[in-house]
Amino acid sequence: MAGTMEFEADADRYREARIRAVVAAARPCLEGAGWADREEEWVGARPLTRDGLPLIGAVPGTSRIIAAGGHNMLGLMLAPATGRAVAGLVTGDRAAAEANRPFALERLARRPRTKRPATQRA
Repeated sequence: MAGTMEFEADADRYREARIRAVVAAARPCLEGAGWADREEEWVGARPLTRDGLPLIGAVPGTSRIIAAGGHNMLGLMLAPATGRAVAGLVTGDRAAAEANRPFALERLARRPRTKRPATQRA
């Protein structure tokens, strides 16, 4: 079972009440499940991007490292398409590289600040 997403500073804080809420919502849908015997309850950060799109592509400055992450809550759903995109990038498929352009890591790179001459500073 999957849970919920919360936005706060402490992404690793375990909340038993949230687990109980997920179980209560799922119980009517999955009759006969061993709810008392559940295991591996966990919490953790989900990788998010500023624009909501995943990051898929070569790490800037290298062509030998391909990153694929930042899928928000859609990692499992987007895994097949992401796998195809990564395979195309690794094999040098130009069409895959072009189709993947909206997800390139460079789009979120911070631009270096340029210093203004002292005469222009306020």
